[in-house]
Amino acid sequence: MDTFSQSEIIPRSCKMLGAIAVVALLETTDRGRKSGRDMSQEIIAFDELKTDYKNPIDQCNSLNPLVLPEYGLHLLFNLLFLLSGEWFSLCLNLPLIAYHINRYRTRPVMSGPGLYDPTSIMNHDTLNQCQREGWIKLAFYLLAFFYYLYGIEYLLVLVILFLCKYFVFAPKLLPTVSLTK
Repeated sequence: MDTFSQSEIIPRSCKMLGAIAVVALLETTDRGRKSGRDMSQEIIAFDELKTDYKNPIDQCNSLNPLVLPEYGLHLLFNLLFLLSGEWFSLCLNLPLIAYHINRYRTRPVMSGPGLYDPTSIMNHDTLNQCQREGWIKLAFYLLAFFYYLYGIEYLLVLVILFLCKYFVFAPKLLPTVSLTK
C-alpha cells in the first residue's frame, strides 16, 4: 500500500473529488442529461427521419436547440478537469472538443444556432453520418460517465483509507481514555 502524507492527499483528493462530484452531479441532474436522454432522442430523431415518420423541418427545429447546451456542458466539464489537474480525463475529452469545434465551424449556413439544416438533412449520406455520430457520442458519453463514477469511488476509498490510517489506527493522535477508576 502506498504511503501518503497528510499534506499530499487531502488537498489533491479534495480538488479532484470536487471536480468529479460536480461533473457527476451535472450528469445526473435533469439539465445535464445530454449523455442519456437527449442523445438517445437524437438517435431516435434521425431514425424517424430515415423512415419518413417526421417532417425534417420539425425534426431540425427540435434538435438544433440541443447542440449548444451539449457543447457548453462538455466544455464546462473539461474546464473543471483543467482546474483540478485531471490531465488524463482532459486528454480523453480533447479529441471530442476538437471535433465539436470543427463540426460547428463547418456547419451549413443557417439563420440560427445549430448543426442540422432541414434542406440537407434528408440527403442519405448526411443522415447516415448524423446517425453514426449520435451513436458514437452516446457510447463516448456513457463510457465517460462510468469512468467519472469510478473516479469518485476511487477517491472516496483513498480518503477513507487515509482517514482510517491517521485517525483510527494512530493511537498517539487520539486522546487516551482510561477504563479503570
